[in-house]
Amino acid sequence: MANEKALQQLLPFLLAVGLYGFSDLPLGVFPQTQLAHLVLKCIPVLCLVAMLLLHPTRGSSYSLLLQAGLVLSSVGDGCLVYEHLFFPGVGAFGVAHVLYVLAFGFAPPAWPIGGATSVFA
Repeated sequence: MANEKALQQLLPFLLAVGLYGFSDLPLGVFPQTQLAHLVLKCIPVLCLVAMLLLHPTRGSSYSLLLQAGLVLSSVGDGCLVYEHLFFPGVGAFGVAHVLYVLAFGFAPPAWPIGGATSVFA
């Protein structure tokens, strides 16, 4: 039962991801403008923000940090649509990742996993 509710909550996100995936196909269905690309690229992450706003833990610091990180990730995605906004986009992603680290915490440190991930990334 809990899995069904989680799927229902994630359905807008999953549909938005699918819509974005199909938007790059040369089907002639989606306009090939930067604005359309910007909107379709940012909607999935904003769906996750909306899901967190509707979640019972919405007022917790964990939820607020995740929401802020997701909004900044969406800003970063939006900036990367335009070449001249590349560095502000990277900056938005950087701040978003700091917020994710603050939300998820530092303990317990998993140095071997982190080291292996950084080597293979």
